[in-house]
Amino acid sequence: MIRYINIEISMDIRKVQFTGGSSYIVTLPKEWIESQNIKKNDPLGLKVLADGSLSISKDIKGETRVRRARIKATKITDMIYLFRLLVGAYISGFTEIEIESENKISPSIRQTIKSFVQISIGPEIIEESDSTILLKDLLNPLEMPFANTIKRMYVITKLMFSDVFSFLVSNDTDLALDIINRDTEVDRLQWLVARQANMVFQDTTLAGKIGSDYQMVAHIYNVSRIIERIADHAVKITENFMKIVKVHPLDESHIKELVNANDIAMKIFDSAMAAFFNNDLKGSHTTIESVKKLEEICKTLRSHAAEQETDIAIAIRYSIESIKRAGEYSADIAESVINSVIGNEN
Repeated sequence: MIRYINIEISMDIRKVQFTGGSSYIVTLPKEWIESQNIKKNDPLGLKVLADGSLSISKDIKGETRVRRARIKATKITDMIYLFRLLVGAYISGFTEIEIESENKISPSIRQTIKSFVQISIGPEIIEESDSTILLKDLLNPLEMPFANTIKRMYVITKLMFSDVFSFLVSNDTDLALDIINRDTEVDRLQWLVARQANMVFQDTTLAGKIGSDYQMVAHIYNVSRIIERIADHAVKITENFMKIVKVHPLDESHIKELVNANDIAMKIFDSAMAAFFNNDLKGSHTTIESVKKLEEICKTLRSHAAEQETDIAIAIRYSIESIKRAGEYSADIAESVINSVIGNEN
């Protein structure tokens, strides 16, 4: 039997005073008052958070404060670098992103910014001149519940894996390209979760509005990252086989073996997500244990692949590894569920 022990972190303790026959009073730390530039008779906002704690803020309107990131693009010539800066600012929770240049903004920079706006969820160009472009996030974080976003990531990812093996049978290049393109949708949803999580970490009052506490938000962010990695492996399998199926189509027995392994991996994925949505400890444990069967099957398939021609053997072995990783990542989701549930219960 495991005994859980809570370790309290040292904090400033203040006693509650009772005055006037009906009012409870607690003093506020002087350092905090001075750091927030709060004066006598200034109004403060009080909010009860999802975990029962109380948040005190100067924000009495309940509005998210504007945070602007400025990107100086004068000397930027690498558009991939610029795109990553935009994604970084977005995920960090900035509500506005200003791109400015000492010279006229080049067409390539404008196109990169437009591509970022098309891929991301929320930002739009609201001001534009020869030397500056201002993006503003028009999405209210409360309008995109975490559960809905995670569920959509899960559904898209599972369908990607299903279509991979439809592609192996049909050799339909358009289907293969569609699988790869769908990974972008998973990425943009994961960026959204990361953005919302960072906004909560910067403003804890948002956690209560979204209906999650700080620890749960961290758990949800972790799961979103894992699902995004699982989707990446569907792309890897697709790209591996796109290189060879037109020249060396796989025979039916190899496809059948891969489909069988994939079915097991997706069942593990399903059970991990069911445990996530239901906070199921026993289901999480069962999910983790089920990975052993998948690893044994993948080991057998790797030995079969060694009997094939070199290029086919390499593609099969890479694909087997991706299927195995999908199952192992699913077990990571289950482990995260166990950690989160136990953490919240204690």
